[in-house]
Amino acid sequence: MTDQPREPGEGSPTEPAATAPPARPATPPAQPGAPSTAPSAQPAAPSTAPIAPPTTPVPTGSLQGKPRNGLRWGIALLVVAIVAAAASAAFFLLSGRAAASPMLGYAPSGSLMYVEIRGDLPGDQRQHLGAFLSGFPGFADQSTLDAKLTETLDRIVRAATDGKHSYASEIKPWWGGAIAIDVPALPDSPSQPDAFRAAGYLTVTDGARAQAWLKEQLGGATSSTEAYDGIQLTVVQGSSPIKVAYGVDASMLVVGDLNSVKASLDARRHQSGRTSLADDANVKQALAALPADHLVFGFVDSGRLLEWSRRMSQGAGSAAMPDFSACSPAGPVTWGAFSLRADGKTIRMDSIEPTSTSRVKLTRTTSRVAPRLPGNTIVQIDVHDVGTLALGTLEACRKIPEIAKALADVDKTVGALGGWDGLLGWIGDTDIVVTKDGTTIAGGLVGVAADKAGAARIVTQLRNLLALSGSTQVAIKDEDYGGTTITTISSRDETVIGTSTSVAVAVRDDLVVIGIGTDFVKHVLDVKAGASLADQDRYKQAIGRVETSNEQQAFIDVSAVRAAIESAAPAGTVPAQYQTDIKPYLEPLDLIVGSTSTTDDLVRAAFVLVVK
Repeated sequence: MTDQPREPGEGSPTEPAATAPPARPATPPAQPGAPSTAPSAQPAAPSTAPIAPPTTPVPTGSLQGKPRNGLRWGIALLVVAIVAAAASAAFFLLSGRAAASPMLGYAPSGSLMYVEIRGDLPGDQRQHLGAFLSGFPGFADQSTLDAKLTETLDRIVRAATDGKHSYASEIKPWWGGAIAIDVPALPDSPSQPDAFRAAGYLTVTDGARAQAWLKEQLGGATSSTEAYDGIQLTVVQGSSPIKVAYGVDASMLVVGDLNSVKASLDARRHQSGRTSLADDANVKQALAALPADHLVFGFVDSGRLLEWSRRMSQGAGSAAMPDFSACSPAGPVTWGAFSLRADGKTIRMDSIEPTSTSRVKLTRTTSRVAPRLPGNTIVQIDVHDVGTLALGTLEACRKIPEIAKALADVDKTVGALGGWDGLLGWIGDTDIVVTKDGTTIAGGLVGVAADKAGAARIVTQLRNLLALSGSTQVAIKDEDYGGTTITTISSRDETVIGTSTSVAVAVRDDLVVIGIGTDFVKHVLDVKAGASLADQDRYKQAIGRVETSNEQQAFIDVSAVRAAIESAAPAGTVPAQYQTDIKPYLEPLDLIVGSTSTTDDLVRAAFVLVVK
């Protein structure tokens, strides 16, 4: 085996070092069996009909093994979750068949949360994920991929289970690689733990071996079996009031509390008035709006989750929680969904949520600040129409009586400064900015004012207020820089930090710059056409991966940020383990770019991680 950087947290020196898995070869290895796919959705209205009553349990006594703690079943199921979560990421490489989600049809409509990991790599995901991983150490040699994956997963499973379990011998023979977690309901108070509802769905290639493994992990926990719609369920009763059950339906292992398992089987078959998330109109809209091929998909019923949080607060004895969602500039959000996919040299996350009529409207355009930023900008977090956003949020918050009452006195003070419109309305697009000049890091806020006269007025008012305060801890200095006044506000409090700090502010036409010290402010004022961030090919290509016309955007040069942090560390303080075990896996990371934009019916956000 060729030498490779050691994996973080590697075991004893006598244990052979596991290299990171390489990219997959073009031809996928043969797989034993294949997960079955869910049948075509049959649209039906969600129903609140009760779950069909279970058949009479058949006692089977204790399972083999010595008597164990009553929570043994919980520990065993936790092992399943740990193993599944740990192994999913690497199992992504094991097959590449395109298929509809085999798990979504089991999750009942009305679930609070649902997340699935597609280990079967639908569509183009196998090819693109291989391209993404190829930049990392150990992922180039494809000839020993399976052996390296198994070795790596064994390390993960052993670490997660304190050396008690093995992926290769215990899990790999029966697990099909895909997993989903569904949460139909949560308890309304801490005193109702039995109201917690959850189910997990794992594709299996050998159902008998899967159940035998679970039975072995449960040890001596008391259990019984019962048939439900032709499926044999093993029901485990521990010290908790929740009955946990599991069973195999074709090539799907369904595990969770007994009610959720039965509801999942009903949803799969459209029985007892139940339908699945595959039939849900919101989920269908989400799947249609997000990329068709993905590694991860999640759906959240935001409205019901917010209602649950209020009930939980009241159930804990707290006063009724105000509806702070009314304060959101996005307005009430009923649901949200996201997907994660590989796309060549990138990993891309897309999220969507429905728009609201009360959402604060922001201008959708290309960044108006990027052309004013230095070309060596390594971080840009851009938000459009910040003044409009702030005023809209303030107005929405006034609908909450508690906030409206608190603002009454503040309104009088703000009125003396020209009112909220005068104080905030001038603020336009505003960016958090970090620049890197050699080894020098600087940063601050840069904005393009919606009202340049208002910007100059507010800066002057704040300067005069500080000067009139007469504080001996504040020093104000004005400096002319090419016809622009830079105002520096300095303070010195040796009891706190022992060194002087200063904030510099400058307004030139519609450009507003606030920085730590004057160097950053001057650097921004010196930007010439053709040399700005917006003129850099690296920036253009990055923003081109998301929506260039947007309401918010982010550009982070990960490579430059990492180099800056490393160079800032004092000599001799960087651990040797960082150089050998961590840095080689950070060096391939190149950029992170993101954007948010609104259409007539959806708010869309995208974040992309780019590797070299």
